Amino acid sequence: MRRFLVAVAIMLISIFLITSCQAKSTPPSNSNITITDALNRSVKLERIPERIVIAGKASFMLLDAFYLFPEARERIFAYSGGGINDPARFLPLVDPSFSAKKTLDYEVSPEQILALKPDLVVMKSYLASKTGRSLENLGVRVVYLDMETVEQFLKDIHTIGAILGNPQRAKEIESYYQEKISLVENRVSSQEKKLSLLVAQYSEKGGTSSVSVPPADWIQTELARMAGGKPVWKEVKGGGWSMVNFEQIAVWNPERIFIVYYGGDSRVVCQKLRADAKWQGLSATKGNLFGFPGDFYSWDQPDPRWVLGLLWIAAKTYPQIFSDLDIKKEAADFFLKLYRIDAQTYTEKILPELKGDLD
Repeated sequence: MRRFLVAVAIMLISIFLITSCQAKSTPPSNSNITITDALNRSVKLERIPERIVIAGKASFMLLDAFYLFPEARERIFAYSGGGINDPARFLPLVDPSFSAKKTLDYEVSPEQILALKPDLVVMKSYLASKTGRSLENLGVRVVYLDMETVEQFLKDIHTIGAILGNPQRAKEIESYYQEKISLVENRVSSQEKKLSLLVAQYSEKGGTSSVSVPPADWIQTELARMAGGKPVWKEVKGGGWSMVNFEQIAVWNPERIFIVYYGGDSRVVCQKLRADAKWQGLSATKGNLFGFPGDFYSWDQPDPRWVLGLLWIAAKTYPQIFSDLDIKKEAADFFLKLYRIDAQTYTEKILPELKGDLD
């Protein structure tokens, strides 16, 4: 009997010690979260937010980044939608319940957001001084993301991972991007001569067409540099897309021209430019004028798709060293690994949406 009691006592002590160690080694994962956002602000949360609102202009970029994480399906409560880049066109392929989420205008007021009782509001950083500050004054917690450069995009991915309580997924996402970046950079580093490139947005309004170039610090310029090219417009000053006339383009006379067209298929625009007598005088028009690709959104933007834009620019600039790269297969791999979209869905739903000079 005495031996039995001793054995029971030893067992109870062992259980207590194991339980005590486990309690110390496994702190609560859903409390006291501190987020450092794109403006280097520290935002403290008592728990992982369950009612997240993505508000303001360019929200589709933020939504697409959030949906790289499976937790976004349950945590995104409302978003700003509509327009050319309406998230409702793409995200139902990732989240079948997306249509049930509340849709807000881009110009939604702070009071309208407050009425939704969000745990957290996420916005682009340039909205901090306007809508963001008003929300903060109302006691709403706001996190700002930027995404306008490759470096900041990857930082923002880790911020999203912290918000959703899945830092491991953030590491997996970054690993995918770093793999593709290394593929491009390793190959283009062998090129002694860097070709001159022009990435330009074409637009039409009231029967008049115009061409504009991005700022030197935007992701479009960065992609051109990473692809081993020399952006001819890097000296142009401006806080957004800056209009340039044809005479300036003729002076630059770039060796490769990539046309972005948010209003439709960029291939149609390129066909028009190739038939234009003025454009025919440019070196690139003779076989090196390409329409920037996209699916539901153009691949030149600071949306997760920018990595496909990088691969495409590199392959069009230096086809001799990227002859093995099939951009449509890369796109299928992208949607599978990052959005969990299988091959059948890609073939039926995304492949028909592909635009631009992909071949």
